[in-house]
Amino acid sequence: MPPIMKLNSLLPFNGDIDLPPSYTAPPDKFHPKGKVVILDRSASMESQEDEFKLVLSMFKALAGLDAIPPVPKPTGRTNLIGKIKKVVQDPEFGEQELIIVTDGEDNQNDVNVFQVGVDDNGTPRLVNIDKDNYPSLAEYARARQEAILDFVAFIGAQVHIIGIGNEVKPLLQMAASRPMTVAHVPRRATASQVATVVGAAISIVRDTAVAAADTFSTAEEHVAATDARIVTVENLCGQPAAEAEQVAAIASDAERVYVGDDAFDVDAWKAAFAEAEDAAPIAEAAKKYTRGVVMWLMKLSLTQGKVPGATIGGKFAKVFEPPEGAGEWKVNKLLTELKKVGILVGKQEAKLQFVVEGVSRTFTKVVCYEAAPRAAHLVRQMADDAEWATPEAELVQKGNMNKRKREDGESSPSPSEEAPPSPEAAPAPQEEEAPPPALTVEVQVGAGNEQA
Repeated sequence: MPPIMKLNSLLPFNGDIDLPPSYTAPPDKFHPKGKVVILDRSASMESQEDEFKLVLSMFKALAGLDAIPPVPKPTGRTNLIGKIKKVVQDPEFGEQELIIVTDGEDNQNDVNVFQVGVDDNGTPRLVNIDKDNYPSLAEYARARQEAILDFVAFIGAQVHIIGIGNEVKPLLQMAASRPMTVAHVPRRATASQVATVVGAAISIVRDTAVAAADTFSTAEEHVAATDARIVTVENLCGQPAAEAEQVAAIASDAERVYVGDDAFDVDAWKAAFAEAEDAAPIAEAAKKYTRGVVMWLMKLSLTQGKVPGATIGGKFAKVFEPPEGAGEWKVNKLLTELKKVGILVGKQEAKLQFVVEGVSRTFTKVVCYEAAPRAAHLVRQMADDAEWATPEAELVQKGNMNKRKREDGESSPSPSEEAPPSPEAAPAPQEEEAPPPALTVEVQVGAGNEQA
């Protein structure tokens, strides 16, 4: 589906409201009325990680991101109001919308005074939520949540609250009466349920509040009118269910979400890649071109999953010609080294079919690779760095090697004729004529340029 959400940033927080952004839109994709998403990564979110990853995957789908940005591990307390104030009081927030993903707990009580309005004479109307003024912790927590919601309503921004789990329900019920969109993702929600609820929550804009309770005949009617505004699995508020293709995509993406504090940045990526190049080794004159070839494989893995390393490496690589000055072009060894430094993950597959421009190859005992979760978010950015890697359009595509050998009067080499791999290199693949296996990867390779 085409992107339907203008995503400007993904901002994690816990007790620390200054955690590094997980995603910031590049200047050419920033939208003045786009969405800022704050992501609760406090310790209490650990029990909601499966649902959280699905929510994050749905944001990726709705925004059309190339990969899911990594997020920090859930730890520490929750400074929800602190993060909200930091975001909306930034002069650059402007007309952006705010999406809050949380389990509802706000227990880092650095902020106890809230502005919830302005009097007729222009004096700020403040409330002070002092724990000592409440007879029970439950009443204090409720008063604090009410004050947070009144502050959010006062700032005038369009707000969407996506609550995960059971503890967030009271917050959502209080929020639903206010001019904001409210949605609930239950514990153990399926990919279909998460995709449907989040998609509906992003599509709905609520800029009016429920009428005051005293305008209803009974308290029950007021509660019913409020609850009817909460987007749930059972109440989609007129929005359609997610399509099966989208559900399958976010379920697959959720498995690739990287949770940790050691995700690659650009400098770390380049340093790790250089370490792998030196270990392979790759000739200096061939490095930029070889990076382009590896980035082709990694980009393909973002959409197709595992890709046989033999498509670009080994004696009978199938897709690209080696660069000039490459000498012995040790791409297979480079892939092995990139796995060691954490840029790739890979494992041997017993059998896999790979289709390149309609020509099918069946590999047996082949090592397949894909971008490591902690590196996947940078794949397209690095592939687009024309100073660091040769662009895909400039890579030189091979013809069908076996076909060319037959035309020259030679037979295709058997697997036994290939040189045995070194102990550090990936096992050499074998080819055989066989029916397609269960796992099929298809790709259309760009035409590229002819060698001069």
